[in-house]
Amino acid sequence: MGWPAYKPDGSPMVFAANGIVSQLAPMLEFSNESVEVSETLRYTSQPYYIFVNYLTLKPRLTSKVAMMNRILDASQGFILGLVYLKVIAISCIALFLACAVSYLRTANKPELGSVPGPRLARCSNLWRLRNSVSGLAPQNFQKVHKTYGKVVRTGPNHISISDPSMIPVIYGISSKYSKSAFYNTLTPTLEDKPLYSIFSTQDPKHHRALRSGIAQKYSLSSLLQLEPLVDEVTQSFAKKMRAFSNPPLDASQPYTAKIVDIGEWLQFYAFDVIGSITFSKTFGFLDAGFDYTRVIEGIDFGLKYAGLIGQIPSFHPWLFGSPMLQKIISYIPGAEKKDPIRTVLQMIKDALATVDTTSKETSHEDFLTFLQKQNENGSSKMSQKDMMNHLFVNLLAGSDTTAISLRSIFYFLMKNPRTLSKLQAEIFAADQAGMFSETITYAEAQKHIPYLALVIKESLRLHPAVALMLERIVPQGGLTLHGHYLPAGTIVGINAWVVHYDEDVFGDHVHEFRPERWEESKDPVKIEQLKRMERSFLAVR
Repeated sequence: MGWPAYKPDGSPMVFAANGIVSQLAPMLEFSNESVEVSETLRYTSQPYYIFVNYLTLKPRLTSKVAMMNRILDASQGFILGLVYLKVIAISCIALFLACAVSYLRTANKPELGSVPGPRLARCSNLWRLRNSVSGLAPQNFQKVHKTYGKVVRTGPNHISISDPSMIPVIYGISSKYSKSAFYNTLTPTLEDKPLYSIFSTQDPKHHRALRSGIAQKYSLSSLLQLEPLVDEVTQSFAKKMRAFSNPPLDASQPYTAKIVDIGEWLQFYAFDVIGSITFSKTFGFLDAGFDYTRVIEGIDFGLKYAGLIGQIPSFHPWLFGSPMLQKIISYIPGAEKKDPIRTVLQMIKDALATVDTTSKETSHEDFLTFLQKQNENGSSKMSQKDMMNHLFVNLLAGSDTTAISLRSIFYFLMKNPRTLSKLQAEIFAADQAGMFSETITYAEAQKHIPYLALVIKESLRLHPAVALMLERIVPQGGLTLHGHYLPAGTIVGINAWVVHYDEDVFGDHVHEFRPERWEESKDPVKIEQLKRMERSFLAVR
């Protein structure tokens, strides 16, 4: 359709348009002045209308043309919006069909079809993903086990187990259950290659090789030799706490009481302790009073990333497991300062380059010196990559779990004044009797403060450091458990937050903080219960 306009000589001229011609007619005015002869083609950005002006006149466009363009822009936006909606609709349909196919393939397969669990978990990993994002993973795991029993399906190929008797079977030293792809998300990259550690490697042979070189250093007797290095940091921490809690001796000095985040300072303490026993040199967090290297911030992000992407580990090679993405990030100004892995690896490289094995006392040599001496005196040499591997695990994994455990202990003591008073009385009595050194040693605490050990155990029972289950893969031959057969390749795990609240093991009132439940007894029934509690205690494994 079209609408008529006229040249100066009265002959008609037609503007072709599609459906909106009647709105455009009043928006053009023409002068009667002659101009150069030319044929002008004006294409607008809209695909639905073209003006063809073959007048030998120069049009004088008024403000009405601008209004016309706005109308056309709005029309274009509306049409593009419809296109986007169509794309989204098609994508949703495709996703629905993919989920339907996945459901048919996994939800009803005979091996796991009988295992109860949330409906969403039967056909996809979305339940696990949502559980991780929620921040309520411990409570959610407890809830599904209360609803469905000892064996619960939490994903198409994931089974959560709440049976303490399976702890040595799945996690024991001689266990044949290997680690799942979840651990890839906890593997740093060194020179564009994954640096599999004793914690993250999924190869049993590699794990044994890494463990054989350091098992001796992690024995209790070896760790006790590091006490002098820990004591120095403990004294520094105590000095900081006294400064916060006591006004200056000089009354003329200004003093303003302030709230202190004890959880933050315990994390600084934990990091400095790990640095001291690893390098004989702290990170300096207690001195600085803040996360000046942003390593703590970076580790927190890394653990959240692992907790999330670990539920869908096939995404990891395309995200932070991608060397290409790592290179791209490295080009971003300031990005290296926010990368904890880069910072820690550089610290390790610097320490390896400057280590002096002759300057350390043999009685309390740090971890790095121990590794260096092992290389010098041992029959087999440890590569520098493996040395960096061990040191990396010490610094990142050790510091964070230690900080969480310390926070738990302080939290439950503050929340339970009766327990705090009882512990203080025991400490003061032993101190008055002259039983302690300037800094209380492990042996002194074990002998003269037995209640402290009960407090620590109960705190770690109620608040384990890890909120997700530690995944393992069922080996050849499969596993039959509580009437369910789990074929080889099924991913299983036990969540400490579930077994630590098992009333069959820990008795009544499992949600209460009662250190006395760990007290030794001569009652045969109580002795047997204590043995079961110790075997079910995942926090110390």
